[in-house]
Amino acid sequence: MSEQELYMMGDERGKDEFSTQNQIKKHDRLQHDINSFADTIRELSNRAKKFIDENSPLSEQIQVRQTQIEKLYAGLQDLSKERRKRLDETLQLYDLHREIDDLLQWIADKEVVAGSHENGQDYEHVQMLQERFQQFARDTESIGSERVAKANGDCDDLIQEGHSDSPTIALWKDSLNEAWENLLELIDTRSQMLEASRRMHKFFHDCRDCLSRILEKTHSMPDELGRDSSSVGALSRKHQNFLKDIDAIGAQVQQIEDDANYLRDSYAGDKAIEIANRENEVIKAWRQLRATCESRSVRLHDTFDLFKFLNMVRDLLLWMDEVKREMTSHERPRDVSGVELLMNNHQSLKAEIDTREENFHACITLGRNLLDRRHYASQEIEKKLIKLTTERAEMMHRWEDRWEYLRLILEVYQFARDAAVAEAWLNAQEPYLRSLNFGRNLEEVIKLIKKHEAFEKSAAAQDERFMALEKLTNFELKEMQRREYGADERQRRAGSSPGHGHHQGREDLGERPTSRLQRLLERSPEGAQSDPHPNFSLNHLLGECPFPDLHALIPMTTG
Repeated sequence: MSEQELYMMGDERGKDEFSTQNQIKKHDRLQHDINSFADTIRELSNRAKKFIDENSPLSEQIQVRQTQIEKLYAGLQDLSKERRKRLDETLQLYDLHREIDDLLQWIADKEVVAGSHENGQDYEHVQMLQERFQQFARDTESIGSERVAKANGDCDDLIQEGHSDSPTIALWKDSLNEAWENLLELIDTRSQMLEASRRMHKFFHDCRDCLSRILEKTHSMPDELGRDSSSVGALSRKHQNFLKDIDAIGAQVQQIEDDANYLRDSYAGDKAIEIANRENEVIKAWRQLRATCESRSVRLHDTFDLFKFLNMVRDLLLWMDEVKREMTSHERPRDVSGVELLMNNHQSLKAEIDTREENFHACITLGRNLLDRRHYASQEIEKKLIKLTTERAEMMHRWEDRWEYLRLILEVYQFARDAAVAEAWLNAQEPYLRSLNFGRNLEEVIKLIKKHEAFEKSAAAQDERFMALEKLTNFELKEMQRREYGADERQRRAGSSPGHGHHQGREDLGERPTSRLQRLLERSPEGAQSDPHPNFSLNHLLGECPFPDLHALIPMTTG
């Protein structure tokens, strides 16, 4: 037992888990041997008791010796238990060390992956790397958290159990947790790096995609402007749909600008320059597309306004042609009421012209606006405006000429009517005035005197009518102007001074009305070539509008 006690008191430990297990096996054999001594100790105790009971002279010595043996055996048992405890703790320590070493090696292997600097060559590559690393991070955190928690629990259990190497276990625990935290931080850093790389490559990918879409839209934009208002309207609706389609591109361009602003704060040097160049390339192409769209919108609007203007011009020109045809109609009135009817119709045309004034104003205003906008068809628009205003001026001139013509004709008809009435009255009174009956007695003479006084009163009542007939008509005034102009022209050509014959137009004002009308009808149009108003010769007027009743008056007065 003394030898065993010396062995049990030894502090020898195994160098590793295997040698410790061998020592435990050896200790188990020794413990078995020690346990086998229990029977021997009990037998000695029984024999000692027997000697004591027999009052052997050595009883006291035997009792002391037996007590020493039992104490020594009990001490050996305690030492054996302590030895076994130390061996078990050593085995637990090696087992924990193996577990922690294995976990640290696992962490080190994961750190190699988490510490990679491969950030991808393009957007698709970095997406693949990110997906793989995200799976790696999930697996690592799941497995690692479980293993680290178990190792920490084992360490805590040994420390709480009062393991003799608790300080060492605590150091191992701290080292393990530090390595695990470092791995998690490395994983987070790697995730951030991959996300930054993904955003950068996505930015370049989006720039290429957006630029491709912009160029595709630019090339797909048609140049056709339409052949008429309906086709221009269809193209305008198609262009509006086109503008709605590119709104999505605008949102993508805005996202690219936002991404560029974000990345610009994260990169410097060549990368920052490349980011700025890609952004500027997209923005320039987008602005060019918008400018092209705006230009096409303006051209379509201008084309629509052009066809609107041309349609308005066409309608107004057709209407003016119709009006001029109505004004140049050869309808021939036969009396004053016929002329008045023509004048009423002519005034109706004027009212219609006035109602169209707003259309003229709108058309001319639209044309001028197109010219102010520097319309691509400015030359054609200017020609149409000139034609429209020229035709309108000609129409108004024709209306005025026609109106003057009708006024002259009306005055001639009125003069012819009044002259016929006056001539009839004169003819009716002429037999009385030529009568040679002066009365054969006083009574007849008195009756004739009263009758003559009545005639004088009747004649006096006709003075106003005859004075009105003596007033020159507008036609006669124009005829005087024509004759004077012709005389002046002839004298100018002959080198003589004007003035002779200026009052020929007022000759024979006291002649009979029908004689005056006859003279005007028979007057030769000798000055027609130099007449400033050739349309107003009486023969021309009566030629255009023959009045049988007027011509019938002439033989009545000349027969």
